[in-house]
Amino acid sequence: MIRRWRQSLALRITIVLALVLAISWCLATALGGWRTYRQLEGEAMQDLRQRVALLTRVDNDDFAEAEAGAWRLMHLWQSGAAEAFVSQISQRNTLRWAFNAQAAETADAAELLSRAAAAAEAFGAAGQGMIEDAFFYFPHAGAAFSTAPQAPAGFAQARAAALSRIFSQLTSDGPQVVWHGPVYEASIGRQLLSILVVSRDEQGHPLMLAGYELSVDGRLSRMAELLDGHAGLLLDAQGRLLADLSDHALDKLPASQAQALLGQLDRAAGFPQITRFDGIPAVVAHLPKPDWYLVATYPQAELRARALGLVLEQLPFALIGLICLSLALLLVLSRQLARPLAG
Repeated sequence: MIRRWRQSLALRITIVLALVLAISWCLATALGGWRTYRQLEGEAMQDLRQRVALLTRVDNDDFAEAEAGAWRLMHLWQSGAAEAFVSQISQRNTLRWAFNAQAAETADAAELLSRAAAAAEAFGAAGQGMIEDAFFYFPHAGAAFSTAPQAPAGFAQARAAALSRIFSQLTSDGPQVVWHGPVYEASIGRQLLSILVVSRDEQGHPLMLAGYELSVDGRLSRMAELLDGHAGLLLDAQGRLLADLSDHALDKLPASQAQALLGQLDRAAGFPQITRFDGIPAVVAHLPKPDWYLVATYPQAELRARALGLVLEQLPFALIGLICLSLALLLVLSRQLARPLAG
């Protein structure tokens, strides 16, 4: 009886100690898992920050180059350099022009638009990279284009109408460079981003436009691909959605969340910035020329899964250690309790 009581006491003490050790291990594991999660989050966000910084730097350089080209078109037209290209007007399928609906189709207007189309062909870079067309727009006549060779017949008329609408919305106190879009152009089945340089009189009233239109579908697809599975949104300066790069993973987020995100950014701190978007870790980068913001998120579920995986990798070793320690305690306690009870 004394022996069974001694063994029972040793077993009960061992169980208590084992439970204490198990609880301590669980608490230590939880704390370690949280530290691991925070460390993984920090490393993941820094990696995402570098990825987004590189992506937006390349895109911003391309947009800045396109804006410089639009400025060059306006400068060369205003300097009279286009006069030298009157004799080079041909019926090539890259030279197109369309009269405004409100303008009379006079010989002077036709001569102006044909000369502007030749100048756009000579000075512009239509068909190169993402440039869909180079254009000049005159409110009293119409629009002249140098387009990519594959542009359909109705393209010039559609874009002339779009430029007319944009011109009608310009104000005397507006900027000299206007970025408009991206807007879906049905005639070619692609989204176009317009870069417009506005010529103004002394009172600021707009006189004419010159610029480029960029096909951005390929660029947006490349952005989504380079985000490497991270959900992203492209926003304008007011927080309006320009493009969904998340494969609709962020569809449930209200528009007010995007506006609130841009409102809480420290514009003087530089970009990209690490922040939280509706509770989700996110990186926000700025493209200054179109004044766009790229928001890339890192899914918390993936971070939790990685942290849990690291904890589970240690679980077998911890269980083996706990069992061996418990058996060793049971053996030691059984022997230690035998001596006083035997005496």
